Amino acid sequence: MARGAADNLPVLPLRNGVLFPGVGAPFVVERESSLAAVETALAREDKDLVVCGQRVADNEPRTLADLHAVGVRKHIRSLQRVPTRPPC
Repeated sequence: MARGAADNLPVLPLRNGVLFPGVGAPFVVERESSLAAVETALAREDKDLVVCGQRVADNEPRTLADLHAVGVRKHIRSLQRVPTRPPC
């Protein structure tokens, strides 16, 4: 990957976990901002995004300072949409 090539990729904050390069892992995306990042990635030809861990899992990240500086570029291979349930 050329330097700066990831500058325009959508960013998906990850609350509790770590993803490693070259390892596929399914996970659930629920937050509106995270869903928007996935939708943006799916609209791209390469279907790539950057996944970064959040510094504080309980907070909604608002700036890049709320995320760890190192992330991983991931490719969306498949997506399974499930119906949302109303809150109890």
